[in-house]
Amino acid sequence: MRPADFDLAAYWKASAEQFAAGLPRLEVRVLTDPSIVGRMTFTDKFLEIGEIGGETENGWVTAVLFFQTEEEAARYVLGFGGKMRVVAPESLIPLVVEEARAAIALYERL
Repeated sequence: MRPADFDLAAYWKASAEQFAAGLPRLEVRVLTDPSIVGRMTFTDKFLEIGEIGGETENGWVTAVLFFQTEEEAARYVLGFGGKMRVVAPESLIPLVVEEARAAIALYERL
């Protein structure tokens, strides 16, 4: 039996927040071509965008993104082709390269 002062909506909200807080969170810093910033913010329901900064000297835009896994981050970055580059963590770069090579190999066999 539920206590009389039990608030189901508040319970579910707190439970969802606690679940989300327990998920892995990988911070990824990237440089992006300004032409894709709109697309990045459009897809923010699929990832958390920490910040989008100003332009660098080469005209690219800095951004901080959060993912649950390195694989998810690498595939997201590659989804923008040559318009997004990982800056940090540097340990993610070899995985991006590996995923890109796998895609090239797949298409070279056709």
